[in-house]
Amino acid sequence: MKLYVDSSALIKAFVPEEERDTVLELLTRATGVATSRIAYVECRAALSRAKREGRLRARGESLAARNLDDRWLHLQVVELDESLTKNAGELTRAHALRALDAIHLASADVIAEESREEVTFACWDRRLWEAAKDSGFMLAPSSSP
Repeated sequence: MKLYVDSSALIKAFVPEEERDTVLELLTRATGVATSRIAYVECRAALSRAKREGRLRARGESLAARNLDDRWLHLQVVELDESLTKNAGELTRAHALRALDAIHLASADVIAEESREEVTFACWDRRLWEAAKDSGFMLAPSSSP
């Protein structure tokens, strides 16, 4: 199974959150994992927020950031280009998505076009999950978050 992860899914691999085991299992079972370049910044911001909110201590944030950096080396990273940007712009209108969510869905479209396997889209954002469902992706979780 080819897996596309948005930042709401990817961050669960690094921060103790609900559904963490589900994400770790998906990452283990996947034949390949892809995400957008923007996910790195989103995940680093989420780690900083977790520290500010007391869900991570400073040492935990540093360790999680190193683990993210290590994992990042093994991800297929989709770059933002003209075509993807225009597609994301259309997706904001078609699905009432926020900008970064539209970039994730457009990035997953790129992976689906390139892949010989069916792509599973993993995210824990309800609106993005619904848009991915409407776009024909297999989904994780299997029911709306």
